[in-house]
Formats: sequence, C-alpha cells, structure tokens
Amino acid sequence: MDGRVCESREYLNDQEWLKEVLLDQYERVRSWKPGGVEFEKDERGNFSRVVGRGSAESTHMRNIMFRGPQLMEVMRRVVSERGVEVIDRFMVTDLLTSDGKVVGAVGFNTRTGEFKGFKAKATILAAGRVAFKDIFYANKNLTGDSYAMVYRAGGHLMNFELSNANTTCKEFAIAGLNMFVGYGGRFLNSLGERFMERYDPIYKDRAVLHILAADMAMEVKMGRGPIYFDLTNLTEDQIKRLKVVLPLDMLILERAGVLVGNKVIRKLEWMPQSPNTIGCLPRWSQGEQKI
Repeated sequence: MDGRVCESREYLNDQEWLKEVLLDQYERVRSWKPGGVEFEKDERGNFSRVVGRGSAESTHMRNIMFRGPQLMEVMRRVVSERGVEVIDRFMVTDLLTSDGKVVGAVGFNTRTGEFKGFKAKATILAAGRVAFKDIFYANKNLTGDSYAMVYRAGGHLMNFELSNANTTCKEFAIAGLNMFVGYGGRFLNSLGERFMERYDPIYKDRAVLHILAADMAMEVKMGRGPIYFDLTNLTEDQIKRLKVVLPLDMLILERAGVLVGNKVIRKLEWMPQSPNTIGCLPRWSQGEQKI
C-alpha cells in the first residue's frame, strides 16, 4: 500500500482499518455490478476517474462515479432476495444485553408507535455520525444514536477527540462537494480571487475539508469575505453527468434557481461549517465481543 496515503493525514488514521478499506475497495465495487449498479465510463469502457477532494494530478487518488439512489435500490433488492427481512420506519432506541453480550435491540415504529424487540446473534450499528445542528446537508439526522446506545449498554467509545470540519452553502443544504471540485468548481473571495492557491498550492480548491474550512475563515478574518463557490465554468456535458450521478443535489440547484437547463447561472455564497464528530465503536466492554 502506498505509504503516502497514510502520511497525508499525519498518521492519525487507524492504519489497520485504513489498509482494510483500501485493499477491499475494488472487490466491493466489483460486487455491485452484478446487482445492476451502473458506473460512469469513459469512451474506452473504463471507469471514468475524477481527481476529487484531497487529491491532485500528481497523486494516485481518483474518484469513480456510481448512481447513489440506484445503489440503494439494488442493495435493498439483493438483501431481500437473500431472505433478509427489511423493517421500514422503525427507530431503534436501545441494545439488549445478557451476560455482558449484546443479544438484540428494542425500538418503536415511527408512524404507529408500536414497540418491538429483536433478538440477534450479531448486532451491527450503522446509524451515522453525531454533529452540531446547522444548515449542512442531513445534519438534523446525525444525532449519535448508536454511540449513546453503546454507552448506555456499557461499551467503550474511542476517537471522539477527532472531529471533521466541513464547508457548506449558506443559502440551503447541499452535498456533492467532492464531485463539484473534481469537475472544476472554484472558491473565490469577495475580490474574485482563487484564494486557496495561497494556502494549499498542491490541492488548491480540492484541499481536504479541515484545511478548506480554516482557510475560508482566514480570508473572512482578513477582510476578504464573503466566500463564494463558482460552478459557472462547468460544461454542459459535466452538468448532464452530474444530473445522473448526483440527481438530488442537482434538483436542489434547479429549485433554487442556480441551475437553469444545463448551465449554472450564478455563484453560491459558501462558508465553513461546524465540526462533525466521528466516533469509532471497536469493542464491547465486558469481554472480546466486537460490535
């Protein structure tokens, strides 16, 4: 594995988990295709690769593009075909434990209020992060439920000293920044300058999030705010592809009057966003059972 991938985060990443993620990526992508997930391809039929956030032409990291909503539909169909029962509109509130082990969970139906318990040989928590409630996309759902459940049940929590700053549109909540900068989106100060070249001459507008947020704050402090995100240089072909890969984000831009047809007609005011805390739940406190 390329050591530079680890070094780029000052070795703060869990090195073993990072290795697992990187080595497992290709097989995970291959496993999606038989289910019907479509990927954007170039004229030769290869993955269309984009230099995204935290990368540059001189580095190895590239993004491939799949269709997010389609992936969710495929995953649901595949698990159903394998006999997995999917229970919708249900809020899990606590874990069940017995003799120091997690044996299931309890919760209620969010529409009927019906209370229900579940027995399980293994319980996997995947309920998202915890974040301050601000304008950023989907933050109202990042409530840290899984962390609270583990804590109440006696589990160990770690890595909460590590947080991830972000940036966001000031007018409305939207995601998709990685693809937007990959296609040439530019950050400008109130003077119309591409200021990120001053702070990060290698990655520039593709700088990692904590660098991007800090540099935006510095520009405002120096009297060169507000900050704008300029997508007006995107081509018609790029817009068409983004409508396929990021349909919800492009719909938001259309409804806000920013995107007309296949052309972005004005810049967006942009700002740093309060940190998102990202936790890790590695081990059950009473014994070696992992959760």
